[in-house]
Amino acid sequence: RYPFDSGGVNVAVGDKWFHDYSSSKFYVNMGSPPSQFTSRNTFTLKKIKEKRGRKIASVEMRADYEIEMRMAIDFLGERRLMAGHATGPLDIKFKYDIDSGRMLKVKAIGNFSGDFVMDDEIFHVKIFMRNISKKVQ
Repeated sequence: RYPFDSGGVNVAVGDKWFHDYSSSKFYVNMGSPPSQFTSRNTFTLKKIKEKRGRKIASVEMRADYEIEMRMAIDFLGERRLMAGHATGPLDIKFKYDIDSGRMLKVKAIGNFSGDFVMDDEIFHVKIFMRNISKKVQ
């Protein structure tokens, strides 16, 4: 019901609100054991503009993540488990149609890094992700 958490109701341009996730479970890929993350999310209403007679909100979110990640990897025909701890930010920009209650565009960029173990070998991993989603008109 609230696309930006219940803290994002009745806010003005420039206002910030916060939401924490604690021990949320997710799966990195098919066949992987569950991983967990915690995050501290800060939302900011940057602006509201009128476009084609509709109110469009620009919202930015900064999330600081701590991730206990476990993933199954097919490596040289063998299934192996890679596990480790990563931290880093995820920055997301949202374009939201207030009138229709629909998300129009989401652009996310994340940078995470940490130490992982596979086959008793410890190594440092950097994960970069970028995702852009647009509503088809």
